[in-house]
Amino acid sequence: MLSVNAQSPSGSWVMAYVRAKQPIFTMVNLGDGYELDSEAPQDSTYLYSPGLMTIHFEEEITSYSWDGKENWLSKTVNDSIYLYGERDTLYGVFSEQKVILSSTLDDRPTEYHFDPLGDEGYDSPDLLGYSWTVKAKGHSFDKRTFQFSLSPNNSGNSFEPLDLGPMKAFEYELPASSPDASDQEYGIVYLYQTRKKRVEGVFYPAQDDSDAPLRKTIRLSRK
Repeated sequence: MLSVNAQSPSGSWVMAYVRAKQPIFTMVNLGDGYELDSEAPQDSTYLYSPGLMTIHFEEEITSYSWDGKENWLSKTVNDSIYLYGERDTLYGVFSEQKVILSSTLDDRPTEYHFDPLGDEGYDSPDLLGYSWTVKAKGHSFDKRTFQFSLSPNNSGNSFEPLDLGPMKAFEYELPASSPDASDQEYGIVYLYQTRKKRVEGVFYPAQDDSDAPLRKTIRLSRK
């Protein structure tokens, strides 16, 4: 590991959300119709969306995402951090509460916000083949029964587990409460098994892409 400063992130971090600017395209009136302006689009305000990635700052730095596992070398300078991988280079800032990274591959301003997991010592939970009672205070998941399958149904209580090495995750989408409502929700739930054999996790439910989602906790108990 490369290091310019002894201070650096430690432990496991989960992606809370992605903050990205969306382009504004300009239409040009050609008299008999409209077409997109050939000039580069302007940037609009930032929008928020869920993301799937964990970073583990240990003796070796590893990450897990849709692209699988990746190893990184790092350099820290004051509160700035650089991560060098085979497929990408990430750069950004960090503190005890937040790591914010950007990618050299992005074609517009994009920030990946990570929060510390906040737990020491955990394993990847075995989710398949069981029914689980959910505890998620202040969320519609609370007191529901979940099942996990490689071929989940569309009941809203069956999900496909995603492998994140020492953790698991699943993506979900909840319909709006009525046809005219705009409270459709979606997100990524990160799950892990503690030393006490409890399956716990965190997630960031998103309903409005103009606001950053807030962190919630979840616990699964095998029935």
